[in-house]
Amino acid sequence: MAHVRPAHVYDAQVIRVGAVTFIALACASCVSSGTAQCPDMRLCSDGTSCVRVPDGTYQCASDDQLAACKQVDEGAACTVDAAHGTCFGGGCIIAACGDGVQDVDHILEACDDGNRMAGDGCSADCTSAETCGNGVTDLAVGEECDDALPTLSGDGCTSTCLREFRLWRNVTPRSPGGRIGYAVVTDPMRSVVMIGGGIVSNDGSSTTPTAAFNDTWRWDGSTWIETDPLALPERRMNAAAAYDARRKRVVMFGGLSQGSAFTDDTFEWDGLTWTKRVVNARPLPRAAASMACTATECLMFGGTTAGGLTAETWGWNGAAWTNKQLANKPSPRSGAAMAYHAKNDAIVLYGGTDANGLRLTDIWTFAGGTWTQKGVNLTSSLNVSLAYDPVREQIVLVEDATTSVLVTPPSGLWSWSRITDQPPLITGARIAWDLASGQLLAIGQLASSTSFGMATLSGSTWSPASAKQPISASNRTPAAFDPRRSTTVVLDTANGTFEWTGRGWVFRGPPTVNARDGVMLVNHPACGVTLSFGGGAPTTMGTKSNDLYRFPDPITKAQWTPIAPSAPPSPRTRVAMTYDPVRNVVVLFGGYSGSAPVDDTWELSTADCMTWTWTRRTPSGPVPAPRFDAQLAFDPVRQVSVLFGGQSATSMNLGDTWEWNGTAWTQRTPIVSPPARFGHGMALEPRRQRIVMFGGTADADGDDTWEWDGAGMGTWTQLGPAVVPTQRRGMGFAPDITGALISINGAGGGNGIVAVERLTSELTTNLPDACRVPTLDSDHDGAMGCADPDCWNRCSPACPPGASCSVGPRCGDAICDPAEDYQWCPADCPAPPP
Repeated sequence: MAHVRPAHVYDAQVIRVGAVTFIALACASCVSSGTAQCPDMRLCSDGTSCVRVPDGTYQCASDDQLAACKQVDEGAACTVDAAHGTCFGGGCIIAACGDGVQDVDHILEACDDGNRMAGDGCSADCTSAETCGNGVTDLAVGEECDDALPTLSGDGCTSTCLREFRLWRNVTPRSPGGRIGYAVVTDPMRSVVMIGGGIVSNDGSSTTPTAAFNDTWRWDGSTWIETDPLALPERRMNAAAAYDARRKRVVMFGGLSQGSAFTDDTFEWDGLTWTKRVVNARPLPRAAASMACTATECLMFGGTTAGGLTAETWGWNGAAWTNKQLANKPSPRSGAAMAYHAKNDAIVLYGGTDANGLRLTDIWTFAGGTWTQKGVNLTSSLNVSLAYDPVREQIVLVEDATTSVLVTPPSGLWSWSRITDQPPLITGARIAWDLASGQLLAIGQLASSTSFGMATLSGSTWSPASAKQPISASNRTPAAFDPRRSTTVVLDTANGTFEWTGRGWVFRGPPTVNARDGVMLVNHPACGVTLSFGGGAPTTMGTKSNDLYRFPDPITKAQWTPIAPSAPPSPRTRVAMTYDPVRNVVVLFGGYSGSAPVDDTWELSTADCMTWTWTRRTPSGPVPAPRFDAQLAFDPVRQVSVLFGGQSATSMNLGDTWEWNGTAWTQRTPIVSPPARFGHGMALEPRRQRIVMFGGTADADGDDTWEWDGAGMGTWTQLGPAVVPTQRRGMGFAPDITGALISINGAGGGNGIVAVERLTSELTTNLPDACRVPTLDSDHDGAMGCADPDCWNRCSPACPPGASCSVGPRCGDAICDPAEDYQWCPADCPAPPP
């Protein structure tokens, strides 16, 4: 009869002595019955032993399982008969989903909750802990995707693991639509802000709106931008509003609601959001009251209440309303104009209408707590607006037909002195001081349409004004993203230099000598400048350039200044250029030089960002054919510059793909490749770290979007956005502050295109993070403010993996950098005083 080894019960403990690990086993029950009962009542058959696993229960281990874990640390990986497991209690416990023991190999088991059910925090096959961001799509818990990038949206899968749709979205800035009953005041952070208003009913009544607005628009000197405050007032028109310079806030009271009800709420705009002020004592609900702010308080007068017109005077000190209860005061009225005359330290009130609808023409001042009538105008007007010109220290009046200044003699009556007509083509103008231009800005409805018109007053002359934007379409529109400034720099041959903020344009100056067709832009983040090179007509007779400029200039900060590197390339146009952050050089290839395309490779380097050097490289091996209108983009994953397409000396479209590693050019031969083309856009998409190409001209202008993956044999993949822009070529193509790519202008089908379109992956219901607010997690992914990777492009300069980038202003670093302010970064910069 063969000897039968009885089952043993082991309570294992790992003991390390020097460099040798022993398994100390205490025999808990050595019996000869052929089986053993473990302390948790489990029975182990003859020839096996009880070993304790991490949850305190026991499992049965064979001699081979015990041998696999001799002198091995607890929790180490082990193998028995090619099956993988983990050493627990001195035995190799083979990975088995549902046994309640998680294997050390997280690929085999990311969890093990003792069952084979999904949706309970551990998937049915134990490969996923069913958490968003682990790279496993867990349908049982509502995930639609999981790209292993937690808290990152915009790459096809949101930070909450919902599928995003790739699309081109038109983000071209627009202006406010036509309206009445809006307020226009100086903005505390930028220039001018327009608030609310409404659309009148068909009968033309100004007090019965068919729709009211609660939007807030900001004019920054170049573009109207509809703000996205964290809180909004209710819809209204004919509210009283004024700029409180002492507290750097816009104060707004009352107005007529969407349902034509008078309101009595007080709101303040700090340049970032609206705050409702809760006060007990406050004026009666009203609309069409007048408001202006002195150096110590804001004053509101009159308006229409449910009981009719009023002549009340109320003061707001930032915390409470006070009824002045004055005996001597202007008569009851609505729609009067008010402004603060800083030189005279007095509030000026003019005009309005009385209870019978008659137009009033009296001039009053409020100073030292007293109203004083100063004069009466000889003519009357329905639409009146006042603003103070701090340069000339005078009050300006705009009414239906004329523009006048207030004459304020030390003694005698005050009066209006006409200086010119009303702003051209504008009806019902409202005026405010424009900080950006240092002029008065008039805003009103164009007489010929329902669109908004603008004009600026210089001396005694009104000049039509409009939003500034790049308009070149037939010419190339080069663009480059500046991570230090968080803007996309665009050079327009017709209008000048612009920066795209993600929502609108900032005009940086008229065209300069480098604003020629065919110039190329590239950003040098280590030096914090955008460089322009070359340009000119791609013809035999056309004049070409090899000038190098930088923006911004370290002294003036805003305009292009020339750089004179040694031994520059020959004059040329439409080169391919990109920045290599690994070697800290700008790479240039080809272009149209002299009378034909060329195939030379150049690198621009600098050690101190002041002295620059061009170096012609001599690649080992083959080089791309001579070409112009090709594109270069740097691949940070593989650390090579990728070249595609262009046009040859025989005007043949090219469709080859090459890579430059700093020493040699390598031609890639992907199985699938985009059609040959030139004039396309190509740039790195920061979120996905992939090179994307769009548009250009093949047999016709294209609208296709492609993505390059250089791994292995290399692959070009055509993307299928749900929304596709019109076909085009010659557009600017670069990232913007959102981390997505934008296409700027271009030409297609013989027509110029003026538009900004963003290639994005998004859910229409997915809220973007308010990155500037450090305590807000609006997309509910667990990361707030600048801690959210969704915000990294907006909070700090983008730095490709493995690169050494100089760090510029960073929202969230507790330093209010000169490039920041409260509106851009309230996490660093103090709010206006309450």
